Amino acid sequence: MHNSLRGLPKRVLIDTNVLLDAAFVTNGAARRSLALLHQLEYSPVIDEMIELEALRRLDELKAFCPALDLGKIFSDHINAAGILRLPPAMPISKTSVRAHDVHVVSAAHRYDAWVVTGDVDLNVRLCTDGIGVRLPFDVIMEAATADGADPDLNDIIRVVAPTRQSGMLFGRVIAGHWAGMKSVGSFTVCDVENVGRLFYDTQTEEWAFEMPIGVSVRVKCPLQVNEQWAVCGSYKLPGPGKEGLVFIRAGMHPSTRCTASKRTLKNITSPSAGISSYGHSVNNHDHWNGHLRSVVIGPQGMSSNTWKNIIKIPEGAPNPYDNDMLTRVLERVGSLNSLPGLLRLPTEQDLRNLDL
Repeated sequence: MHNSLRGLPKRVLIDTNVLLDAAFVTNGAARRSLALLHQLEYSPVIDEMIELEALRRLDELKAFCPALDLGKIFSDHINAAGILRLPPAMPISKTSVRAHDVHVVSAAHRYDAWVVTGDVDLNVRLCTDGIGVRLPFDVIMEAATADGADPDLNDIIRVVAPTRQSGMLFGRVIAGHWAGMKSVGSFTVCDVENVGRLFYDTQTEEWAFEMPIGVSVRVKCPLQVNEQWAVCGSYKLPGPGKEGLVFIRAGMHPSTRCTASKRTLKNITSPSAGISSYGHSVNNHDHWNGHLRSVVIGPQGMSSNTWKNIIKIPEGAPNPYDNDMLTRVLERVGSLNSLPGLLRLPTEQDLRNLDL
């Protein structure tokens, strides 16, 4: 089951990455999680250090949409979301978190709060320090599964368009009755036209990631019934004449990890990602026939350190807004508001429709 919020304090500290994601994507997982926290009767808070960190990041990015006051948009969102501002906490001296995150653990201690963050490395380090921490996805699933309800696909799937140079297809899944059987077909987690298909091949007992450019990478992983696996196909293709890498990774909480990779000189040439499908191929074949716990499609690859941390987190999944995603979001904000009129922030669908 998902990483439940039960037993956590009623005050929740919102980390900078979630705060910025929520402010600039209207219906993304971060904004939905903040709205749901109120419904679940948790009180979201930030301290002055978190707000200043976010404002510094926006100041670095203001060139992407010079006609807009990003600081005001950000501040207005904090007020609209009912997030309480608190004074900064005295830094604590003993912690597992990195130096630039000490203010987060310090505030959590001072205000008896747990933390919502999309940073999987920070998630693992806060757990080491004994601080309650959850991903935005945990908040969404807590609300979606209340009273035993089954979540719908909009709760499970998070998509930001991949690029020609890099991308990932990730799933957290439980196989159906076919687990452990051989030569009964292939079962698709997700498939993105012009990018790749992520699936399990029972004939060879392998997780596989196949790209239409003619690259296929596989890793041997016999499955058993009721096992929950995380699996990720990812690629980094630097450009013509330079080698790129394509990965398949699979693992189980807390420490099982299997990885294979292949080098390639091939590149994606299609102008857009095309159709995406979940639980079957784009041509409606090779259905998963099991449970999809979460699916994430994003523009970044998957580093070995991020993968290691995801496996350590119950129901862990990557944040599709990691790395340079905020830059892409603000570029989209600028393009959507290039003409006079009402301010428009991008939806997830706007981001899905970006060219590769």
